[in-house]
Amino acid sequence: MLGQLTLEGKLVPRDIQEAVNLIDRASTWDFNARMQVVRLLAEYPEPRVSHPKCTLYNAVQAAELDEPGAIQALIEPKLSAPPSFRTGREPVN
Repeated sequence: MLGQLTLEGKLVPRDIQEAVNLIDRASTWDFNARMQVVRLLAEYPEPRVSHPKCTLYNAVQAAELDEPGAIQALIEPKLSAPPSFRTGREPVN
C-alpha cells in the first residue's frame, strides 16, 4: 500500500526507488506485487532491487506456471535490459 502511494506520489513525494523497495518487500507474499516490481524495473531502469537474482527467478517460475501476466512481465525487462538485473559479472560493451 505504501509502495503504491510512493509510486503515485499523491500523499507522499514520488520516489521510484523507494516505491520499488516497498513493493518488493510486499512481493514476498503477493504475486501481483512481484510482477509489478518486474514491470517497474523494465519501465524505470534506475531503481535497484536488493536480490536481483531472486526477483528474476520468481518471475521465471511464475511464467513457467502460466501465471496471468507473468510472461509479459518477464519479457519487458528482457527487451529493455535494465541495469537492475545486472550482477556485475556481465561483460561491458
